[in-house]
Amino acid sequence: MTHLANYRKQNRLLILYDYKFGSNAADAVRRINEAWGDRMVGESTVSERFHEFKAGNEELTAGPRFGRPTELDEKT
Repeated sequence: MTHLANYRKQNRLLILYDYKFGSNAADAVRRINEAWGDRMVGESTVSERFHEFKAGNEELTAGPRFGRPTELDEKT
């Protein structure tokens, strides 16, 4: 797992923790950023994750991402 993937998984876990305690997105952003740094998460990201969690998706790993690959494929 890449460093970026670990970072995203950690963020999702922190956000899920606040979601399970019934926090709203703004409070979760404030708490996470107070504990881990001012730019750890943004309100739009937390709102998106809360929406996913409410829909029943509490997976810590994100689904497939689109766009340019993050790693070079040597075979092509």
